[in-house]
Amino acid sequence: MVADSAAANIYQFGLAIEDEAIQAARRAWNDGQRTALVMTLESEWGKRATAAFTEEFSALGGLVLDTIEYANRDDYSAKVTDLLAINESEERSNLLRQIIGPGFETEDRRRQDVDAIFLGALPQAARQIKPTLAFFYAGNIPVYATSNIYSGRPNPISDQDLNNILFTGSPWLLRPPSDNHIRLAQQGKNTDSRFGRLYALGLDAYQLYPYLNQLAASPSARINGETGSLSIQHNNHVQRELDWAVFQDGQPQLIP
Repeated sequence: MVADSAAANIYQFGLAIEDEAIQAARRAWNDGQRTALVMTLESEWGKRATAAFTEEFSALGGLVLDTIEYANRDDYSAKVTDLLAINESEERSNLLRQIIGPGFETEDRRRQDVDAIFLGALPQAARQIKPTLAFFYAGNIPVYATSNIYSGRPNPISDQDLNNILFTGSPWLLRPPSDNHIRLAQQGKNTDSRFGRLYALGLDAYQLYPYLNQLAASPSARINGETGSLSIQHNNHVQRELDWAVFQDGQPQLIP
């Protein structure tokens, strides 16, 4: 009984990548996407993001056609051609050229059964991956990403290459700063960086505490925090509903 009572008073709250991947899957599905490719960083959070997106998208009725991992120093071109099955197109062209003759000309094509791409990447990698997708005939495929893609500070010159990517983000980074945000920014120099999310997490943990019992009793109840719209679900897990934004002219624009 003591153990059960203690467990009932333990709440899980963090910046889980799973929350973002699940919301990306739901957003893609609600946007009418039914098939997806997944490309994430070769890392623990990348694997978790892939698993969460795949599970949720499949549960909704979607189909994840293929997944691929990349390392930060990889040849993104090779990874993208594998993901889009460009090599299969080249092989078909070579076979036809052998049959028909050297004068036969074809144009390589990407696979045509893709509705969307889920991308888990940090800004530097994403700035190279997105143009590579466009180079290999996939510039018109919607790309959904996690908050990792945004550095936390507007950088319109470098982020031009991220245009049209939709991504999740916290109110801390995407909305006008709250009073608490302003006060912290006056004392710290990195509140608007990627690591500023940790300040937001601390503020929300402090603000959540007085309402834990009420939120736990009603999973539909929410409070608006710095890391998202917060509710408490089964197993005392604090769930974050994040904002959505899209890169336009190299800058994130909040989607209502």
